[in-house]
Amino acid sequence: MWAEYGQFSLCLAFAAALLTVISTFRKDALIASAGASAALKAQFIALLCAFICLVMAFIISDFSVTLVASNSHSEKPLLYKIAGTWGNHEGSMLLWMLLLSAYCASFAYFKVSKVETSKIEYRVLGLICIAIIVFILAASNPFLRMDTVPIEGRGLNPLLQDWGLAIHPPILYAGYVGFAVPYAMAIGTLFSGAADRQWARQILPWIMTPLAFLTLGVGLGSWWAYRELGWGGFWFWDPVENASLLPWLFGAAMAHGAFILKRTGALGQSTLLLAILTFSLSILGTFLVRSGVLTSVHSFAVDPKRGLLIFIFLMIVLGGGLGVFWTKRSASGKPITWPLTSRLGFMAAGIGLLLTIAGTVLLGTLYPLAIDALGAEPITVGAPYFNATARPLGWLMVGIMVLAPFALWTTPLTLTGIIQDHKGGLISALVGVIAATLTLQHFQTDIWQALLFGVSVFFCGLVVTFAISHAPKTLSGMSMIFAHGGIALAALGMTGAAFFSSETIVSVKPGDQFETAQKTLVFGGVERGKGANYFYDRATVKILDAAGHIKNELTPERRWYPAGNMTTSEAMIDRTVIRDFYVTLGDLRTPGADAPDWALRVYDRPFISWIWLGCILTFLGSGFSAIHHFRRRRVASSMPAKAAPTHLILGPAE
Repeated sequence: MWAEYGQFSLCLAFAAALLTVISTFRKDALIASAGASAALKAQFIALLCAFICLVMAFIISDFSVTLVASNSHSEKPLLYKIAGTWGNHEGSMLLWMLLLSAYCASFAYFKVSKVETSKIEYRVLGLICIAIIVFILAASNPFLRMDTVPIEGRGLNPLLQDWGLAIHPPILYAGYVGFAVPYAMAIGTLFSGAADRQWARQILPWIMTPLAFLTLGVGLGSWWAYRELGWGGFWFWDPVENASLLPWLFGAAMAHGAFILKRTGALGQSTLLLAILTFSLSILGTFLVRSGVLTSVHSFAVDPKRGLLIFIFLMIVLGGGLGVFWTKRSASGKPITWPLTSRLGFMAAGIGLLLTIAGTVLLGTLYPLAIDALGAEPITVGAPYFNATARPLGWLMVGIMVLAPFALWTTPLTLTGIIQDHKGGLISALVGVIAATLTLQHFQTDIWQALLFGVSVFFCGLVVTFAISHAPKTLSGMSMIFAHGGIALAALGMTGAAFFSSETIVSVKPGDQFETAQKTLVFGGVERGKGANYFYDRATVKILDAAGHIKNELTPERRWYPAGNMTTSEAMIDRTVIRDFYVTLGDLRTPGADAPDWALRVYDRPFISWIWLGCILTFLGSGFSAIHHFRRRRVASSMPAKAAPTHLILGPAE
């Protein structure tokens, strides 16, 4: 009965979404907002019940439900039975909608803006919810029953049977769907008010919250691909990967635009436009994953009909938002009066760079699809294009991050301002020299790469030391330190991995010894066995120290899953603070031989783990910022308007 309960709950959610929109047409604005707020909260409860029902159907292996039979198996571990709920198109759309409703209910709970604006915001959110629920009920229903119940299910895609990817979709979707709130707030402001400093304070937590989750989601996806796909890299420039990066870039630009708006009252119209475009790019990512227009390991569906419906929704969101912006935008706005080399100038330049990077990624992602749609000869835009365009812009962004803190908010940067902060500069320079020396000594590299890495350490060190010494000892200050320090650390990880990595492919027999990346390895052979729901070939690779003693032992595997008849590679990583030694087991070269040859692929990846540590720090920084701004909103809203002191609303650093 779980499927029937879930279907009923989903219908209740649709009714609540419909009631949200209807309530906003009440003449009394206060009653209209109260009714819409209650309906959004009821919608969340109904969707939570529907999702729990789907999870229970997976846990008990109810193969009478089509979705369970297609994506689960009775022998799967419990974690992957639950993950199977969203490891497919229909279930992931229900999760997508559940998280959207959670944002809507939270928005209704925390709402402190004008009542007239709230009516429009609730109406926009309600219409978005109606569209998604109708899409689920009509074209992606997860609760459909089968006419003939199979004895066993097909199982979840083996590539998805990893705990990192099990938690990755909920976190990534929490980033995607959260930008619906800034979108609705932008539409509401365009209809009934101006994007002023007070509006910036209201929207900032709704920008930083999804940006934090999207940061962690993108990082988790990269980490899963690195561990699970066996190619030893962290970003393949896959179109679906790019689709998750685009809203992050636009979201980061929108966040900085809102910070400038909060401080100066300028860039209000730009922030409104970015709110519309960011959510539209989130829908674009959903379209690319589920439309079948591209082939990717990250894709869910290949149904063009579903893709067409999502594309229509994308056009409505984008076209409607841009139409409202064009007709309702304010011709007047506070002019930009600060110098280009002030801190505000550097922040504005950073916004421009983020959008330029996003533009190059968007062009490289969509251009092949457009060429194919026009019937021309298909082309492929790969890593060389993205590395040649996005990488220099990324380092220019780091350069701006280095210089911006040394400038005052509205005063041009001077050499004196840089020299005065001599302690941070000396510490960073010392660490940079040590880094260059150690990399030249321990990695197979030339002096120029070592020097460039040392300079990178120096620049990123300036970002961190300045933030630590000058940031206020508050939650807001901690958010700045973590967010910008995380970006700096991730940039160092990418640089180190690009400069010092090496790769070795060998064909070995049991007992063979070989050298790679200044390490001695011994291949101990391969054993076969059975796991929970798969069979495996498990190799033993011993790492020896200088004296010939065993320092560590790695056991990479190749797994075969009978349900789905799919083979995967499970890498093993010898990880230290500064490097990953990464081994994967390849094909059997000489089957049937007494001493068979096996292919081994060995990667040396210095500093690569710093990328994901940087993602975690940036996630924490964005999260701290969201908490800080939510707390300020709650405090401000709990005080009488006339009694609220200016310093509490504006803050000492504003």
